Amino acid sequence: FNFDAQTKILAKNLFYFSSLSVMPFVLASLFTNILNSYKQFTFPAVVTLILAALPTLCIILLSSFFSIFALSFSIIITSWATLIILFFYIYRRGFRFNYKLSFTNSKFNKILKVSFWLFISASAVQLNLFVDRVFASQLPAGSISVLYYARTIREIPLIIAMSLPFVILPYFSEKALLGNERQLSTMLSKSLRAGSYLLIPSVAGIFILSNKIIEIIYQSGTFTEYSKQLTVELLNILLPGLVFYWSITIFTGLFYA
Repeated sequence: FNFDAQTKILAKNLFYFSSLSVMPFVLASLFTNILNSYKQFTFPAVVTLILAALPTLCIILLSSFFSIFALSFSIIITSWATLIILFFYIYRRGFRFNYKLSFTNSKFNKILKVSFWLFISASAVQLNLFVDRVFASQLPAGSISVLYYARTIREIPLIIAMSLPFVILPYFSEKALLGNERQLSTMLSKSLRAGSYLLIPSVAGIFILSNKIIEIIYQSGTFTEYSKQLTVELLNILLPGLVFYWSITIFTGLFYA
C-alpha cells in the first residue's frame, strides 16, 4: 500500500483493536446458525437489527474522546453485545455446552475436515478483496474509496435476497436427511426463481439509475464529479454478476444439506 509511516502505524493499531471483535463475532455466528437449524430466525434477526444502530451510537458518543479509534470500539462493543444476548437466549432455550476439546470424537473430526475446505473457500474470498484493495492503492488517491462505494451500492439488492439462503438451508437439510430428492429439486427451483424475481428487477433498476443514485448518496464535499463517474462505471461492471453470485449461495446451501 502507498501509505506513509504514520498511516501504517494507525492502520496497525486499528487492526489490533478490531481483532478483539473476531472471536465474539464467530461465536455469535455459531449461535445464530444453531438457532437457524431449528428454524428459529426471528430472534437473531431482531437482535442484529437492533444492534445495527449501536456502532453509529458509539461513534457519536466516543469520537470526541477516541477519535478514529471510536470505530474500533464500536465494533468491539457490538460484537460482544451480540454474543452475550444470543448466549443467554440459547441457554434459556435449554442448550448446554461442553467446553472440553476432544480430537478423538469422530463427529468433531468430521466437522473439522468439512470446515477446512470452507476455511479455504472463505480465505480465497477475503484474499480477492485484499488484492482488489492492493491494486486500488496503486491507483490515484480515492480509488479505494471508489471501490468501497461501488461495492456498498451493489450490496443493496442483496439485503432482502441474501436472507433466503439462510432460511432455506434447514429445509434443504430436512429433505436431504429424508432422501426426498424430488422435493429437494422442487425447493431448489422455487428458491432460484424467487431470488431471481427479487434480484433481476432491482439490479436492472440500479444499473439504469446508477448515476443518479451515486449523486444523491455520495456527491458532496471532496466527492467530485470525476469520483462519481468512476464509481458509476465500477458499479455497472459489478452489477451483472450479482445474480450469479447470489445463485452460488443457494447451490452452496444445497451441498451443505
